[in-house]
Order: sequence, then C-alpha cells, then structure tokens
Amino acid sequence: MGKNADTVRKFVEAANKGNIQGFLQYVDDNVSMEFGGSVFGGTYRGKKAVIELLQKIGQLSNVRVKNILESGETVVAEWTTTWKLTNGKQFDNRVANIIEFSGGKIVNLRGYDDTEQFARAAGKL
Repeated sequence: MGKNADTVRKFVEAANKGNIQGFLQYVDDNVSMEFGGSVFGGTYRGKKAVIELLQKIGQLSNVRVKNILESGETVVAEWTTTWKLTNGKQFDNRVANIIEFSGGKIVNLRGYDDTEQFARAAGKL
C-alpha cells in the first residue's frame, strides 16, 4: 500500500479510539465530506462542519477496513462500522468511500453508506 492508504488506516485507527481531534489531524482544514440519504445527507465543508455532523449522528466505533485500493491521490476504502446514534440505537453498517488527497491530507471524502439502515435506526422510516 502507498502513503495515502496508510493515512486512511491511521485515520480509521484514531476513529476507533473515539478521538475526533486525532483523526482530524489527517484531514485538510477545508475538507469536503459528502454523503447521501435523508438522515445526514449533504456536503460538509471544513473540520468544524465534520465535528458538528459527528455530534449530530452519534458515536462511531469498531471501524474495520475490508478493502483498500490506492491510485495516485485517490484511495477507495470499504469498511464496516458500528454506530451508536444519539437516540441510543446501535447498528452495524457497511460503507464504501472515495477519498481524495492533496499534500498528504484528506481533502474530499464521498461516503456511500446504507442510508436506509441509518434512517430506520434514526426512526425516519
């Protein structure tokens, strides 16, 4: 694996420790994170927006990387996660991410989550 794939693994390790600031060290100050779905769909720009998103959704844990591929400044990563939502419900989710880098930092992340599962757990369906 290349350096950007290694950075994604470090990003995941920090997330597993529940350390928001720890994983934000791998993210550019002006990062853009995009997600679909009705629960948290949208584009979040900057570290502050990412922190607010995570506080809105709940606690992410037990991220397990299944596949990771790197080509130049782009990493595609598949992982599974466990979420404990702010409403107290917990569930496992499978995610694919396209992660773009510049200067060794994540500048764009497009996450493809099971948004229906999020909606059910959040009581939106």
